Amino acid sequence: MVNKIIKLLPLLTICALSCEEPFFADIPNSEKQFFVVDGLITDKPGPYIITLSKSTDLSGDNIFVVGANVVVEEENGSN
Repeated sequence: MVNKIIKLLPLLTICALSCEEPFFADIPNSEKQFFVVDGLITDKPGPYIITLSKSTDLSGDNIFVVGANVVVEEENGSN
């Protein structure tokens, strides 16, 4: 058992010391804001939580929309 750990130690050390490089997307700034609808609806009974926010740049905080009515409509027209 100890022999296996000693053999795996260099691999574990490399994995522990490896790091990720940051990625910065080149996204042009836009003065437009878009609505972002976020939620998960499944075939299981609800209630479901759906949030509505406005788009921001990657460094900005979420701008949640308050007081809006979000209606989820099925293919057959019921909501």
